[in-house]
Amino acid sequence: MTKVESQLKLRHLCHGQREPLENHLPGLICEKLPSGNERYHVRVEGSPKLRIRLHIQPDHKQFMKHYHAARAGIQLSPEPDSPTDRYVRESLDWLTAKYLDSLQSKVDAELASPLTLMQRRGLLLELCDRINDDGNRFGNCQMSIPTSEIYKVHEALGNTPGKADNLLKSIKAMYRWSKRTGTSHTNPAEGVERYNINRGGATPWSVDDLKKYRSVHMPGTNAHLCITLFMFTACRISDAYRLGREHEFSRDGMLGIGWQPKKKGSKFVAIPMLTPLVKATRAPTIQGQT
Repeated sequence: MTKVESQLKLRHLCHGQREPLENHLPGLICEKLPSGNERYHVRVEGSPKLRIRLHIQPDHKQFMKHYHAARAGIQLSPEPDSPTDRYVRESLDWLTAKYLDSLQSKVDAELASPLTLMQRRGLLLELCDRINDDGNRFGNCQMSIPTSEIYKVHEALGNTPGKADNLLKSIKAMYRWSKRTGTSHTNPAEGVERYNINRGGATPWSVDDLKKYRSVHMPGTNAHLCITLFMFTACRISDAYRLGREHEFSRDGMLGIGWQPKKKGSKFVAIPMLTPLVKATRAPTIQGQT
């Protein structure tokens, strides 16, 4: 680390007595504003009367890049803030933004499911907006939440145990990531147990149930098409709603349907379209993409 970089780091971390940064950077001018804030300009090297304003502060990671460009007579445009720049450092808001930004990068690289990102974003942002017993918003508090507070939030969602457990799973995943990256050193959610209540699931339909349903919902209706898709593809809801003619194929004179399931790690599925499924997909009077 150079002397200037050390000074920058000291200026960022220390709010007490400090030596002016402009003493180390030739041409840097610090302007004190009536509000108490500071505005920085840089004299262009070789043209001392020409000054270029810097749109970022010394604690910004791109400050030196902007400074050197200004000395060369180039004014760089302010770069958009990263998600974490909007929040107080080491707050729960800040940690959540860093984690979701990292998870988004994995989704972009196809290393994580966009559905996982969507679920965790919703749950974690909801956690940040919750108000604790002291009347403070969780997101404004320190990221090192006491285990007792996480337990209270989990208990408060006891009437929706599935959501409570998904929130707990998201919190644990976020803190595991923060420990791996050195952002934090503890996982306060580790001591909280999931509800994981097994209520037996849905009652399986019998053949008679299926016949009764299909006798009421006739070919051509969405209900008939829906149950036939599930019966003759066994696909998930997240896949069934997007299946259409573009997924059909013909092989050795046989009509088939193939799709890549959305669930992470799933293999491509290709199956023949049996007669009931073909009839159900052709029965609606209005044919669309799906």
